[in-house]
Amino acid sequence: MIADATVKLTNVGENTSLEAVTDSNGDYAFRNTKAGRYTISVSRTGFRSFTVTDIVLVARETSRVDAQRGHAAQSLARNAASN
Repeated sequence: MIADATVKLTNVGENTSLEAVTDSNGDYAFRNTKAGRYTISVSRTGFRSFTVTDIVLVARETSRVDAQRGHAAQSLARNAASN
């Protein structure tokens, strides 16, 4: 788990991004995101960055990505809801 990591969620079709910071447990959430295709990236000083591409979010679905890079495991979650 990596606390205080920056998480960037990018909507590929619209070229818009949201950012969050992981909590002390290494978790974060993006709520009420639009359905679409996304890229997620996580970075923090002292750790290798992590990127997942081609993530498809659909309305009213909760998705989870578990990532392991560098020296620690990072659990990533994101939520999508219809707009």
